[in-house]
Amino acid sequence: MITIVKREKKNPTYSLIGEEEFVRCVQGLTYEVNRQWSARCCAEFAKRNGTVCLCGYTRLVMLRVPGLNDEEEMERVMEDVVHIPYTRMAWRNKEEGAVVLVCQYDYRPEDEPSDEASKRECLTNAYKRLHYLYSCQLRLRLDTERPEAKMECRCVHDEGIYYSPDSLPIYVDARPLDMPVYRGEEAERSRNLPGMTDFETRMYLYQTCVSEAELAARRTTTNREEQDPLMLHVLAE
Repeated sequence: MITIVKREKKNPTYSLIGEEEFVRCVQGLTYEVNRQWSARCCAEFAKRNGTVCLCGYTRLVMLRVPGLNDEEEMERVMEDVVHIPYTRMAWRNKEEGAVVLVCQYDYRPEDEPSDEASKRECLTNAYKRLHYLYSCQLRLRLDTERPEAKMECRCVHDEGIYYSPDSLPIYVDARPLDMPVYRGEEAERSRNLPGMTDFETRMYLYQTCVSEAELAARRTTTNREEQDPLMLHVLAE
């Protein structure tokens, strides 16, 4: 569920809507998006007896790609992120020159967080890993925000919002994880990604390579029969 914060009056109101309804909201098909509305994706909030309460974590995390100064650059980023299997939602904020991403995280049964502190740490670790992975994939530096339950972004209109309910989750646990640093294209890709085993690193790098090969093929030709040999050629390189 997505929490919509409406600041039209003195006292903000909080309402929960499903992901599909949120997508229709951004598309403008359900109701007009108000400039004073914001969305919180990381946790559900409600107001009880005048107090804003955190009701639970959604296992979603929000990222932001800033500094996109023209529509062509913004479209390129959108084209790239929709082919990354962890992208659950992505939409454009043309006024701020940014693309907003929402991804899903999960944990294995043995890593299920048992208290509030562990849940916060899982959210933080998901943000750190996804921040690094998307920075490397897009070859751009994402905004570095403090990952927390009340992270939010202003609701904006985007008819072309991307939504994939079948996106892949990234698995995390509550063990402390240093914030990995994106060093640009010269980053050492042969090393394990922070907090991952050798097998997990290889899986992520493989998926990244396949995504890059597919993007390169799509940019060269729209003929599917011609794309497959091109993908193999890029993967071989």
